[in-house]
Amino acid sequence: MASGWERFYFSTDEQIVSVWAAKVPVSEIPEDYFEEHYYDDDEYDDDGEIVERPFNQFSWDFGFGFYDYDFVETMGARSQAIADFSEIIARVSFSQSFFEPACAAAKTVGCEQTAWIIVIYNFNYDPSVTGTTETEFMRFVGAFSFDEKAGAVCDPVHGLPL
Repeated sequence: MASGWERFYFSTDEQIVSVWAAKVPVSEIPEDYFEEHYYDDDEYDDDGEIVERPFNQFSWDFGFGFYDYDFVETMGARSQAIADFSEIIARVSFSQSFFEPACAAAKTVGCEQTAWIIVIYNFNYDPSVTGTTETEFMRFVGAFSFDEKAGAVCDPVHGLPL
């Protein structure tokens, strides 16, 4: 992986959703792991180079510098600490259009059970560019086409089929 600013990857791609699943219980993920940092001024090191500062630790760990938080959705296990990936992904927006490939990918990468997921719409994460498929806390499940006209597989609050 490159060092410096060139290490960051950023790819917007409409109608693509990128999905990550927690590898640990939510209580083990640091509270500030997804906290966004906005900087007004550049900071420089002793050599006059701009100091890299992460948008948040999640994006830093996965090698992308920024994502549009307006296109983020998170969902967790409802009443227990861990649940089937399929039960959680079924409750996110537009999941009817990517439910089956996302569940198959979760099985392939070993995330059939998880406590929590994060999805970023209109963002095509590519681990072949960053070299990162997982961190201490999260595992990349995959990037999938989605349809904005599709609904969720299940009601987000009650988990009942729609």
